[in-house]
Amino acid sequence: MSGRKSDKALEVPIRLRDCIIGFIIAIIGGALAGLSFSMISSRLLAGAVAGAGFLIVGGYLLRASLKAKSPYTWLTFYTSLIHLFGISIPMLVVRWQHPDLHFSQLEVWGISGPEFHLYSMYFYRVLLLGLVIDGLRAWWVGRLQKKSQA
Repeated sequence: MSGRKSDKALEVPIRLRDCIIGFIIAIIGGALAGLSFSMISSRLLAGAVAGAGFLIVGGYLLRASLKAKSPYTWLTFYTSLIHLFGISIPMLVVRWQHPDLHFSQLEVWGISGPEFHLYSMYFYRVLLLGLVIDGLRAWWVGRLQKKSQA
């Protein structure tokens, strides 16, 4: 790149490959959560398996976003931060601090367990949408770069 302002605008802040892998991992993580609760009789163990899957999803997405050229322009950077540190870790910590209580008796961030879980499911969709938007953005910028180099 010649350093012109227009060339700077065409830098890919994210990689399409990371978005695709992240989306696949996120789908697998969600499926793992559903399967764990349907196949494991212990709710605490099923929650641990599901939580581990969600930690892997958040960890991968955060690591991939931090490796990007401009991580702060990547929606997935922000959604993975919230998913990991605002939802997954707090839910696991609260659950493991009170293994003898039913999930409906717990509170995360002052919100009842079931209500927090509902919000977390909505936010997981936001996370997936962010991955799709970032993937489309990476694809579009890569396409523009190819055209400008031709």
